[in-house]
Amino acid sequence: MIDYLFCALTPADAIADPALAAYVTAEGWRLDVVNLGLQVWSDAGDTTSTATDEFGNSQTVTVHAYLPGFWLTVSAATRSADLEASPLLILGADRDGAAAGEPRETFVLALGPGQSLAMFTGMHVSPLMAGAGYPFG
Repeated sequence: MIDYLFCALTPADAIADPALAAYVTAEGWRLDVVNLGLQVWSDAGDTTSTATDEFGNSQTVTVHAYLPGFWLTVSAATRSADLEASPLLILGADRDGAAAGEPRETFVLALGPGQSLAMFTGMHVSPLMAGAGYPFG
């Protein structure tokens, strides 16, 4: 399975992209292959502090600085030239290759405009698609 990660400013901007519009029906997004409402963050934007409760127990608390935008994934059985040509594409990745422990340089199949593999160091996407375990973080 190939998972494509996209970011648009708004849901309307995502639907306006012809490659993504193919995954929208009269009833809405095709939720059998589209995952909406993702949260994406980088370790570099995290803040960590220690909190102590009324009983004196300390706990480390990490707050993520989520990246702005409307994030979604589209899953496809095979590579899609249309999805890979979208200006909203962040990356396309081989789910099975990642699960098998292949290096990032191998399981990342496509990068969107202005993207590089180095950008994904410390990157996290939540929730991931069922069966996916990408080691971006």
